[in-house]
Amino acid sequence: MESPQKCCKQSHQNLDAMKAGMFLRKVKSRMWKRQRHYKLQEDCKTIAYKSSWAINSYSTFSISDVEAVREGHQSEALLTVADEFPADRCFTLVFRGRRGNLDLVAESAEEAQSWIQGIKALMENMENMDESTKLDQWISDWFLKADRNKDGRMNFRETKKLLKMMNVDMDEEHAYRLFMMADKSESGTLEDQEFVEFYRMLTERKEVLELFQDYSSDGQSLSQCDLEEFLREEQLEGEGMPFS
Repeated sequence: MESPQKCCKQSHQNLDAMKAGMFLRKVKSRMWKRQRHYKLQEDCKTIAYKSSWAINSYSTFSISDVEAVREGHQSEALLTVADEFPADRCFTLVFRGRRGNLDLVAESAEEAQSWIQGIKALMENMENMDESTKLDQWISDWFLKADRNKDGRMNFRETKKLLKMMNVDMDEEHAYRLFMMADKSESGTLEDQEFVEFYRMLTERKEVLELFQDYSSDGQSLSQCDLEEFLREEQLEGEGMPFS
């Protein structure tokens, strides 16, 4: 069994290799095999990729969109090329929802393992996030999907369109004020983390937070006594209400 120090070192090496980027062969069928350049972004949450003929046009997907990583010839497409590419160079990324799987072939078994183990480690990190961090990641994922030209910025018009996609009701004047507050760089656009802050400000229900703080004894949670008081005062439940 490997020591924790050795595992940690290997994990860092995998992520460093992914950040440097590699050419992986995307496979759709025995006849359709194309090389693309894949690299892990500095946020360690996003994979960027581009076709070998593209100059600067990267597309992206989030690690949080990946449901599973399968090693070897565990897909119909990779089975068709089993005689051409050995199993230890092949792997499949299974995505959540309706997005099709991504079948990839690395140049070597070592490179394949860097991606397989690296993505698995990043997925585990995502699972271990607290709820607040998961919410921030969910908001960030929306931003990345809506950023069509991949410049990492969105103006207010693009932001309004994204909020509509996210089913967020808003007063436009109020939303614009918050947009300007979140625009720390004063560029007239929001970057990824600025949008996360903007979204949180826009959707924060101050009256709920104030009620919570009024009735919470420690400011962190609601005890049964706190809850009983809240229900009596705010929900008009009465003192005779039974509690389990």
